[in-house]
Amino acid sequence: MTRLLAAPFRPNLIALGASALLASSVFVLPYGGVAAASAFLIGIIGIGIAGKPLFRRDDWDRWALIALGVVMVLVPWVFVFARSPFATWIHIVLGLVTLGAGLWAMRRHLVDSIDDGVTADDPGIEREVRVQPH
Repeated sequence: MTRLLAAPFRPNLIALGASALLASSVFVLPYGGVAAASAFLIGIIGIGIAGKPLFRRDDWDRWALIALGVVMVLVPWVFVFARSPFATWIHIVLGLVTLGAGLWAMRRHLVDSIDDGVTADDPGIEREVRVQPH
C-alpha cells in the first residue's frame, strides 16, 4: 500500500480518481444522451490510462495523462453538448484536474532526470544520500 502512495504514483492516483468520478457522474448527475456516453467512455478510458502506470511505467504515460486532460476539457464542444451545464462543468473541472496531474508527473520526471541523471520512474533505484563534511 505504501508503494502506491509513493511520490511517483500520486499524479496517477489523482487522475485515476478524476476519471472514476467522470465515469460515475452519469449515474449521479442529471444528464444523458451523448454527454452521458462521452463521460462514461472517457472515464473508463481514463481509468485505464491513469491506472496502467501503477503496474508498469513507460515513457508515454505522462503524455497520455496530458492528452486525456485536454480531451476531457474539449469534448463538450466537440460533441456539441456544451449547453448542458452539468455535463460541461464536470468534463472541464475533471479534465483540468487530469491535465494538472499529467503536467505534475511530467515536471517530476524532468526534474528527477536532471538530478543525477536518474529518473524516479526507474524501479529498484534507490538514491544514495551523501553528507558533505563542513
